Amino acid sequence: MKRLLITVRYLKPIQIRYQFYYRFLYPIFSYLRADPEYSKAASASLTWEGGLTNPKTLIGDREFEFLNQPYSFENDIDWEISEFGKLWTYNLNYFDFLHQESLDRAVGLDLIENYMSWDKHNTGNEPYPTSLRGMNWIKFLTRHRISNLEIDSFLFKDYIRLSSRLEYHIMGNHLLENGFSLLFAGLYFKDQRFLKLANQILQDQLQEQFLGDGAHFERSPMYHSILLHRILDCINFLKLNNITEGIYRRLCNTATKMISWLEAMCYTDGSLPMVNDSIHNLSFKPQELLSFARSLNIKWDAVNLNESGYRKMINPPFELFADFGNIGPDYIPGHAHSDTFNFEIYFEGKPLIVDTGTSTYELGERRLTERSTISHNTVLVDEKEQSDMWDNFRVGRRAKIIHLDESTKRVKGVHNGYSFLNILHSRQIQQISDGFVIEDQIDGRKNDNIKAEAFIHFHPSVQSIQIVENYIRLDEKGLQISFLGNISKLSVEPYSYAMGYNKRSEAKLIRIEFKKHLVTNITKI
Repeated sequence: MKRLLITVRYLKPIQIRYQFYYRFLYPIFSYLRADPEYSKAASASLTWEGGLTNPKTLIGDREFEFLNQPYSFENDIDWEISEFGKLWTYNLNYFDFLHQESLDRAVGLDLIENYMSWDKHNTGNEPYPTSLRGMNWIKFLTRHRISNLEIDSFLFKDYIRLSSRLEYHIMGNHLLENGFSLLFAGLYFKDQRFLKLANQILQDQLQEQFLGDGAHFERSPMYHSILLHRILDCINFLKLNNITEGIYRRLCNTATKMISWLEAMCYTDGSLPMVNDSIHNLSFKPQELLSFARSLNIKWDAVNLNESGYRKMINPPFELFADFGNIGPDYIPGHAHSDTFNFEIYFEGKPLIVDTGTSTYELGERRLTERSTISHNTVLVDEKEQSDMWDNFRVGRRAKIIHLDESTKRVKGVHNGYSFLNILHSRQIQQISDGFVIEDQIDGRKNDNIKAEAFIHFHPSVQSIQIVENYIRLDEKGLQISFLGNISKLSVEPYSYAMGYNKRSEAKLIRIEFKKHLVTNITKI
């Protein structure tokens, strides 16, 4: 109960109000409400073309592959299939496959009509999949010049339902997706109610959710990329249909900042750090998004990482990424991990020290482990979590950055995630001529019984690790990592690295048990 109360106290009043409304009042009002009918086919004057081609997920007749899990329906499609988890069902209901390469018009129409004929929708009626499916249907129908009253009537009812169930109880990226989708609907149906709601949500949330350096405030590079794609789609749709004022300008300004941040986050090989809830191959690659932006004549400038709390240091052949920020917005930390002061290192353009990644959203030991402190390149004190990750997407007690000091080649921070133990953890990362020095200090309790453990997770490509006294050699990489301080144990252990959703690979980590002070030198031999 205490954990739940700590979690709830961070929520905004509007979230609590809407949680109550949707749980107790909405079922009554939705039962009594008579939805308006749509009596004419949507205008065929709209244009949709261009955009990005989605990965192939419809791989055969009634055969799909989502999240590295293929499945073939023997007869009719079960749009509520649950055996592969909630996110697989969500993906089935998104209809992203309508925009995969070379999808036949007739096949797309057949799938839409199959969905409409299903009478057991539950997951598909939730606001988030409704939002994504609606945009995909509108793009498909507009691209192929399809005017179909039955489809439009079904879609219109979807948007009436969405309008009455906006995700103010969740906020964050979910509410933005509601707004983007209502913008599409407002244009498609020429409906001022949808347009007014869309403008209200987007004007408010674009300001709320994007930080000064351009990052989406949930601090997931994957969700940042997904939202950038959606904004570029909105810009494309508006521009193609000669709407270049109002919300169009706001979307362009936001996209410019987002692109600058995305480019600043990239390693030299074009990849992104897989931090917080980020999953390989679930969003478009940065270069694909940048190319789409260029096609829309969007221009951007270089930016320094700042408000997001992320930092990059380039010291060829090293690239270091580090997290010196809070875990995310207090009222929606669901995609956060217990990873304060986490870092990654690329060496000679390839991953060396990595975040362990995310391979599932399903509640269980794997989900809890991947969000935990020990799955990140940081320090665990007295076997307690920096931030209390629980359930699939909940956070109770959480670490806060209480001091930050930095220069061109150095960053130092202090977090209070262990203040309940009367302990503070500080970390300094310093760039030196042939690598980096990382210094950890555990301060607070006067006794020497504080158990501190630092973790360094290696990419699966790193196989040969030699321990020699208080340092390790990576001979195949020509690197050495040495440790100074009151070190009680140094060990190599296995762990599972997330290669994608439902996809893991065995890799190795170093666990360093120490007291109070640890200096880690990562240098070329």
